[in-house]
Amino acid sequence: MKIALLFGSFNPVHHGHTAMAEAALQAGCDAVWFVVSPQNPLKDPSILASAEHRLAMVKLATAHEEKIAVRDDEMHMPLPSYSLKSVLHFQALYPTTEFLFLCGTDVFLQLPQWYEYESLLKRLRFLVCKRHTEQVAPPFYLQEFEKQFEFIPFHPIDLSSTLIRQQVNEKPAGIDDTVWNYIQTNKLYGVSNQ
Repeated sequence: MKIALLFGSFNPVHHGHTAMAEAALQAGCDAVWFVVSPQNPLKDPSILASAEHRLAMVKLATAHEEKIAVRDDEMHMPLPSYSLKSVLHFQALYPTTEFLFLCGTDVFLQLPQWYEYESLLKRLRFLVCKRHTEQVAPPFYLQEFEKQFEFIPFHPIDLSSTLIRQQVNEKPAGIDDTVWNYIQTNKLYGVSNQ
């Protein structure tokens, strides 16, 4: 069994995230797990909806996907959320499963800022979603781990969680209706009462 782990704040989840999952499935993964991170140490916690809300939105966005599961393991672990600790957790729980780390090129280039990133790179391979127009090679500080990276084709959507939050009072393209309705109902991200 080969499972891709997609870690994220998902604040909120959008079609770009599910497109990454689809790319991993097309690259040969048996399943993709969305791992909702309650507190990413590299992000400002003040802009995050509660972990419970973000988890609920990811479940709504992936409800129709048979090969996608949503995991709340990090919500029961010490904060902040470190990917290495979560990977070790999953590998201990499922020792016969091959886990891969699914990410975009933005995360790939940010790796040296991560907690014990070299230990993480020694534990599992990375599937990096690369836009067709991007020319990406491991920077010098990652070259010794070059064999740990597999770049997979990805059809990007010009969308981000930040953009969605900025357009919260007008339905932005790129999120499921169920997620949009949830945001409106729960008055997330400064939704007006109109």
